Amino acid sequence: MQNPTQGTRRPLRRAPLPLTACLCILLAHTTARGQAIPLDTLLEHARAAQSAGRYTEAADAYIQAVAIDPHTPELWANLGLIQHLTGQYLESANSFTHALDLKPALFMPQLFLGLDQLELNKPEAARLHLERAHALRPDDPKVALGLGRVYTALHRPHAAATAYATAAKNDPTNQSAWYGLGLASITLIEQDGGTLATYAPDSVWARALYADDLLQQGRTTEALDTYRKVVGTAERKTLLQTLKATSAIGAIKSISPETQRSLLTILETAAETAPTCTQSCAHIAAHQQMASLYWQNQPGASADAALQRIQVAPTDNEALFWSVKANCRSRIRKFAPRMSPLTLWFLSPGTLLTSSLAIGNGRLDAMLFGAPEHNQFLAVEHT
Repeated sequence: MQNPTQGTRRPLRRAPLPLTACLCILLAHTTARGQAIPLDTLLEHARAAQSAGRYTEAADAYIQAVAIDPHTPELWANLGLIQHLTGQYLESANSFTHALDLKPALFMPQLFLGLDQLELNKPEAARLHLERAHALRPDDPKVALGLGRVYTALHRPHAAATAYATAAKNDPTNQSAWYGLGLASITLIEQDGGTLATYAPDSVWARALYADDLLQQGRTTEALDTYRKVVGTAERKTLLQTLKATSAIGAIKSISPETQRSLLTILETAAETAPTCTQSCAHIAAHQQMASLYWQNQPGASADAALQRIQVAPTDNEALFWSVKANCRSRIRKFAPRMSPLTLWFLSPGTLLTSSLAIGNGRLDAMLFGAPEHNQFLAVEHT
């Protein structure tokens, strides 16, 4: 005989299975909803803190956000940006790396990861990311400015000058771009002029630069004599070769009208007697382009043309000459007027007390050392 209680127990044994399943579904739904609400709140708090400049609070909120949702690259990018702004460059680099692992085509992580690597003194790693950022946004001035810093750190002044020139072109009000362009151009002038003096000290191009330097110093008679020798001993005195000496007219505004007339007379005489060049050299067209751009009042473009030629032939005398002249005329002279007339500009920061800049009111004084990376001063109070 069947026990009546057994019939009632069988349903009870089966009931926990569907009940447990429902409970799991309910818990999962509650957990999902519980995660979504705090994440929205965290993000709202992070944005508010970031807008108010409370970066530490914003960073804490983003850290909690990526712990909840580690698969959203934008969250990692926002965290990296806050860490970058607070000077946590190593942590920032790690956050941007996470973002790029999830989505390599993001622009901001590429840019700021490159800037972080610069701050961590890793210019080669910085170059890779900044060049990728440049490929994504070629006209972004921050990218060009970062590349200028990278190429300067890698001792590539030609590339640095080009990058700084791009940054200045895209953002003419950016004084850092003009300052970097000026310093890179000074380095180019020293490097290319030094190369020309080393490999071809007796060439007409080296002597033309020497004549220009004499003219800069006000040594007019010596300069004119040197120009006469330059145009008189040139192996092939084409119009292009006469332009190498006349570059001083366009670059130097302080010479007297008498000196200009004397120099033009020398050059006109040389041009009338100059034989036509019969050489069929591929580089002649490049040289003519450098000279033509220079005399069309486009010295920046002339410097770029010289750069392209130097990259192919590092000891090309004529290209080195135009690089020096074009950088002297365009980049050095262009960036300086952008500075305020009340701005004191120095080529390098002061390293000693005697080379620092003194300011004060007679009671409270300071000596400023002028390092661009950080402020350093020595304060003195007279009591």
